[in-house]
Amino acid sequence: AMVAAAFSGLNPGNSMTNKALRIRGLEVEPKVTVDTDLLIASGVMTTTKTTTGYRVARAITTWLTDTRYNRVEVSCGVATDFTARTVRDALSVYLGAKNSPQTKFAALSRTETVLRGLAMPEPEGPGVLVGDANSPAYRNLAAEIEGDVMRIAFECSPVIPNNFILISITATPYSSSSIN
Repeated sequence: AMVAAAFSGLNPGNSMTNKALRIRGLEVEPKVTVDTDLLIASGVMTTTKTTTGYRVARAITTWLTDTRYNRVEVSCGVATDFTARTVRDALSVYLGAKNSPQTKFAALSRTETVLRGLAMPEPEGPGVLVGDANSPAYRNLAAEIEGDVMRIAFECSPVIPNNFILISITATPYSSSSIN
């Protein structure tokens, strides 16, 4: 319940991974890496006690069927749902409008405006989508009208939390020479 409450105070797409919590009265305190790895692999969002207090080990869901980030990472699912809801709400002005090429292009333009806004980094925007020139935050916008249905489709890149920091160390032997 505490993790859910903490999530509600975050912007969409922000993860609870490594966020501090003030917790008292845990029956069992998971040991870092010994218990947490097994719990995470089992789909349990667990906390761990660190020198600075309790922290969320990794903010994951119980979804163990596949590895798609929007299914596994809570924050990715929230970012994807927020994107869908925001685009859907923006396009609701076209419900009841005449299905025409003008309406289709207006809906595409409105969708692109919304996606551009969602891709603005914090604090100017929500930072829900992320991208750069090589890998844009959204792409492949398409619209189709068939009878009384308009379909809008696009690809987008919701933010993904940094769950791991890997370091590489190359150990080289000491060598020296002296001439007297």
